[in-house]
Amino acid sequence: MSSATKFYKTIFISVIGFIVLFAIIFIPLYLLKFKREHKPTPSADLTTKITSRTNAPKFQKIRLYFLNSEKSELVAEERDIELSRDYIESIKQVINKLIEGSATGMLNPIPKGTKLREVFFEQKRGYVYVDFSEALSKSHIGGVTGELLTIQSIIKTLQANFHEIKEAQILIDGKDVDTIAGHIDISQPLSIE
Repeated sequence: MSSATKFYKTIFISVIGFIVLFAIIFIPLYLLKFKREHKPTPSADLTTKITSRTNAPKFQKIRLYFLNSEKSELVAEERDIELSRDYIESIKQVINKLIEGSATGMLNPIPKGTKLREVFFEQKRGYVYVDFSEALSKSHIGGVTGELLTIQSIIKTLQANFHEIKEAQILIDGKDVDTIAGHIDISQPLSIE
């Protein structure tokens, strides 16, 4: 093999190696960026209103999920409240009742001082975005179990009262975040089954 052939072979292998290295480094970064850029985020056009409650009775029974310390599980607490005929407003009412806490002495997995900032609903896909104040994260007791109970309390409450919702995403201070307290991924909408 001549020295010129060896030289071109070395160049060829180097170029191929560079292309493979480039693909290994930059393709995952591009896919991550693409995923974030094309992720549904709440905007003004998501505040779709459903008027399916126009013929609803004045007071409706709702279910809120709190922690029963004796059973160490989330249990539904039923309440009769006057729900708004506006779909988004009714979601806000239910979540605010959840934040207020149990009327029967059960433990609330939502930290004290948490406020509901806004609710966005995308009717076409059935996505709801529930935006809480920073206290949801900053005042959280922490731990995997505590974080899971908080998420499940919110999701189960939405699931029990709003069947049009297919997925829900928890936002904090208007932003999508990775976790509430460092353990469970909430960066994507969570399925409601």
